[in-house]
Amino acid sequence: MTASQKLTIRASEIRMRLNEIAGMEGDALTDEVRAEETRLQTEYRDTETRLRAAVAAEPDPDERTTTEDSETRERRALRAKCGIADYVRAAVQGTVPEGAAAEYRDSLDIPARGAQGVNLPLAVLDTLPGAVETRAVTAGPATDGPPEAPIGFVFQRMAATSLGVMFPSHGPGQAQIPRVTAAPPADTLAKDADAPSTAATITLDTRSPERVSGQFEIRVEDLAVYPPLEMTLAEEIRKSVGNELDGEVINDLFNVAADVSAASAVETYATGRARFAGLVEGTHAYGYGDIRAIIGSSTFALYDGLYQANGDMSLADVLMAKLASFRVSNRVPAVGSNAQKGLVTRMASGDPIRVYVWNAIEMLRDPFLNAKKGQVIVTATALYSPVHVPHGTSQVVEVHPKLS
Repeated sequence: MTASQKLTIRASEIRMRLNEIAGMEGDALTDEVRAEETRLQTEYRDTETRLRAAVAAEPDPDERTTTEDSETRERRALRAKCGIADYVRAAVQGTVPEGAAAEYRDSLDIPARGAQGVNLPLAVLDTLPGAVETRAVTAGPATDGPPEAPIGFVFQRMAATSLGVMFPSHGPGQAQIPRVTAAPPADTLAKDADAPSTAATITLDTRSPERVSGQFEIRVEDLAVYPPLEMTLAEEIRKSVGNELDGEVINDLFNVAADVSAASAVETYATGRARFAGLVEGTHAYGYGDIRAIIGSSTFALYDGLYQANGDMSLADVLMAKLASFRVSNRVPAVGSNAQKGLVTRMASGDPIRVYVWNAIEMLRDPFLNAKKGQVIVTATALYSPVHVPHGTSQVVEVHPKLS
């Protein structure tokens, strides 16, 4: 294992622990935990600096593989030389990113904006250099920009990603997804018989961008005094944009799913197992491993207390062990009439649920509103497409257990 690989693993471990701490509330946030958070933030910045140095010092991976073209190699090299602070600093100061930051932006066909704002490549939100170009590329329709690449890792804690929703990046123009709406028939034939021949019907599902925005305040002095702000800035933008995007996607998925009436009887261990077993229909779910679910905290509290006779695993334990993903989310509706909705996706078909995200976050500066405080307000805006669900209600299902 190379030095950069070891540092990458350590950085990932630190981020996971910091994410756990970020989700703690109340008594869980002890002085020891807060001290650990401060120590890990310092270690993360040091690890990131060492990782950049290790990547630069190690032999060029291009010499070990022939699968990358020169353009991809150059783009990865530029990414290793720039960080999110380069773009945020320019947005706050009303300047234009220069050097590697500008070249990396241009390599992705992202236009510069000038003094009124900055276009931040979405890929930079993954604060570890080179991560985007080394991940697998997801095949998709042709666009006017660079090839589609998965960027769901930018918003890792979203409920939508736990449901298997992919967030491929998209260049300029509308997202167009080809769909075969009528396929040619197939038949078993006798010797020398002609195969049936009917033209396939193909349509384009065209998706125009919608907008999600959030604001954060920052002082020019902070950027000057604390240059290693990669993780902090990335987290702020992830929270500002990612949380709102997550809510919109989950709402869209609930709209796609067919409404289901609340169960007439209070959920038991048996009815809960039967509810999820019934989602395995052999087309979009071949087994429990093809099912992903989000439920509300009230549903989880009930499921965690439901046991089979003489069993030592609660219904929550069983579903957590069997399903591809089973987690609590505040994106589901609150309890109503003693029942609570949840959302399930079935992913055996191989056709992913997609939400295209245009490959730059536009950052517009307002140096006037909080000028007395010495702060500049930056509004971060991302463009995304409405959710594309290839199989509609066959792929997205609503569950509605009765709790009491």
